[in-house]
Amino acid sequence: MQVVQDMANRLNANRKVASCYSNAANGVTLGAGANAKSAVPACTLGNTQEQTQAVADLDAWNELLQGSIEVLANGTQVGAMQGAVGCITQDTANTYLIAVAWQGLARTAAPKLADGTVFPCGKGSFGDDTLHRVVTTKVQIGDLS
Repeated sequence: MQVVQDMANRLNANRKVASCYSNAANGVTLGAGANAKSAVPACTLGNTQEQTQAVADLDAWNELLQGSIEVLANGTQVGAMQGAVGCITQDTANTYLIAVAWQGLARTAAPKLADGTVFPCGKGSFGDDTLHRVVTTKVQIGDLS
């Protein structure tokens, strides 16, 4: 939950360019297997400071998902869940879904959407969707016009 809340706080603090965090309708997937410099999309909204902050936030979140919070003496990052994948999607014009998926240790039911399909963030990343775990939160940006 802390990793999900971390991104929710980052997105909320830079709300004028919130769609940069989800790469508009395309969605952003970071974490296991992602190279921060190629996975983080460029931000072209808002001013330079807001753009720079959005890219820095996504880079930092990617590093967090890859385990940067705890590093062994040999440089190996080990401070994250196994196979952690983070996803940010834009549900509606002002609502963003933030999800973190990881590999569980024992098989259970695969996380599913209301229509019965397997939750997309992390789907297929763990060899067996019964090992797929996910936690989500939504951030709604107010429209004060």
